[in-house]
Amino acid sequence: MMRAAALIVAALLCIALFPVRADAYFNRGTAQISVGKSSVSIASGSTASVSVQVSPIKQDQLPGCGMAECPQTCGDGCLDANGECTCGGTEYHTYYSSVSAASSNSSVATASYSNGTLTIKAVSPGTATINLTGSMRQYTDGTAAVNVTVTSQSTKSGTASGGTSSGTQSSSSGTAANAADGTSSGVIVENQGNAGADAATAQGTEAQADADAETSPEGEVIDTEKGKYRIVDISSSTDIEACFKDAAAEGSHLVFQQKNGDNIEYSWTFDGTKLDQDFDYSKIKLDITGSSDYPDSFNSALKGINAYYMKFSYSGDLPAPADIYINVTQSFASDEELHLYQAISTSGRLKEQDGTAQMTNGYASFTIDHCSSYMLTDQKIAGAEKAVSSSSATSSPLNGPLIAVIAAAMAAAALFIFFLMRSLKRR
Repeated sequence: MMRAAALIVAALLCIALFPVRADAYFNRGTAQISVGKSSVSIASGSTASVSVQVSPIKQDQLPGCGMAECPQTCGDGCLDANGECTCGGTEYHTYYSSVSAASSNSSVATASYSNGTLTIKAVSPGTATINLTGSMRQYTDGTAAVNVTVTSQSTKSGTASGGTSSGTQSSSSGTAANAADGTSSGVIVENQGNAGADAATAQGTEAQADADAETSPEGEVIDTEKGKYRIVDISSSTDIEACFKDAAAEGSHLVFQQKNGDNIEYSWTFDGTKLDQDFDYSKIKLDITGSSDYPDSFNSALKGINAYYMKFSYSGDLPAPADIYINVTQSFASDEELHLYQAISTSGRLKEQDGTAQMTNGYASFTIDHCSSYMLTDQKIAGAEKAVSSSSATSSPLNGPLIAVIAAAMAAAALFIFFLMRSLKRR
């Protein structure tokens, strides 16, 4: 009997070792952008046309994918047959790509994009680079460049052509601003594809969805199966303190997200019911600088191990544990288990955090209750210091209840063994 009870306790301890999977954002890869010519030479005052293609031009997607509250808040069965999140609705919308064109020296050349064609206008003799960025919802931006040489009127004149466009984007246009100081300028032009009716329908559907959601200066509030979520885009005008106070007052989840176009760079998620209402929220900053490059002081500890370095603009304790989601595709090629370390750059020390961070769909997820600098690696660091966080580094809404159940079961097993041994002694 005692052996059976011991086996039960051992089994429960083993269960506690397994992390609960935490889904993250969707990342469908990189938008592809290509140009008909990589370099052109034109006379001052003339124009040149270069064909531009973007793939995908448009795509049908569910609106819920890529949002911080999805699929964490959906519960079981939140994904459809294609593996896409349905918490924002089950009706597919058509989303369109966009292209931006920026000149490295607008005193030499400016550029505008329209209907699959880049139009370059020569301003004065010299050289410049026209940088193109192709963006698509849930895709990493793609880039391309055209090098421009502008000659004097007497040397060359006329209009150069870079080929015809094979793209199917519809017409929209803009003009790159002329900067007297020669700094970069450009325009962003939305591609509407050759399906105007589809675009109008998609825009109408999204407008209705926006109207259905409650909005406020402190973000958009949506209702989910797990309560209210306040979604706030991070910008220079974001009132961080007001957002925290609203979330604490209403007991909602608070999601701050940093976006690059429609793509999420990183986000913070707080449980409003756990926020310390006496905390000085005015001192919190939400910027995270992430890179595959890390300070040289960590070279001896990492020994060439693949790593992603994150420097938080705020340093100190948080008012509640924060679930962090961050795009780490530049450092890690596939979904895998990652290891989280607190990084002390002044000494090159790494403190191993409790648990692991999971990479899913290009994003790493982990939980912290203190901000400083952190390092994610795909291998364990030999000789790293041990540090136990008050919250597990694997984020999941099931972790808390699961731990409570395990603890209760272990307590019951201990009582059972105690009374069994007591009974045997009496015999």
